[in-house]
Amino acid sequence: MHIARLLLQTQHESTFNKRLEAVVSDALRYLGFDVRDLAQSGEPEGIASAFPSPTQRSPNNDNPTPPLYSFSFDAKSSKHEVAKTGNISLDAVAEHRDRYDADHALVIAPGFSEGALTVRCEQQKITPMTAHDLGRLLEYTAEYGAISLVKFREVLFLHDPNKVREWVDTLGGVMKVQRNLTMDIFLKALDALKGEVPDVLSASTIALTCRRELKVAS
Repeated sequence: MHIARLLLQTQHESTFNKRLEAVVSDALRYLGFDVRDLAQSGEPEGIASAFPSPTQRSPNNDNPTPPLYSFSFDAKSSKHEVAKTGNISLDAVAEHRDRYDADHALVIAPGFSEGALTVRCEQQKITPMTAHDLGRLLEYTAEYGAISLVKFREVLFLHDPNKVREWVDTLGGVMKVQRNLTMDIFLKALDALKGEVPDVLSASTIALTCRRELKVAS
């Protein structure tokens, strides 16, 4: 939740753009990605790699442990609510993806202008996501549990910020229905079992407590 708040805070600090870059890296790490920070002139902010199991990719001499997928990411802070098309170098974002042989490219900004930017993102296969929507994914993770990295890849095939927002909306609704065992409930179950069981707890014991004491399916 703290990282989500920092995203909203730093997205408009255009004078200190490195702050947003650092927070985006932390956000992607929290979501479960292996992040390689770069953030130098002529480089993307970093490369994020997904390592769910199995990876579904064959190793080779250059990459003996390949990720399921990877994406370059860039962050653009702006003092305005919407980053202007001219202020986001989509050509550079696409070049970063291709140079690092990443599968996708993600760009984070406070907002995106309608029209030409969406067309160009579609043409260059770049995913535009607002800092607010990235923060919502962190909130979902904190409240409902980890987002599958396989599931996350769906959004990287979207190149319209409105469709990205709709995907985030839908994911939140699905997770709310499917994820009954939240962190709050888990901690309440542990508290209910305090002093009644040995030091080592089995998952089945916690699940039983959730059903009987807290009236939550688990």
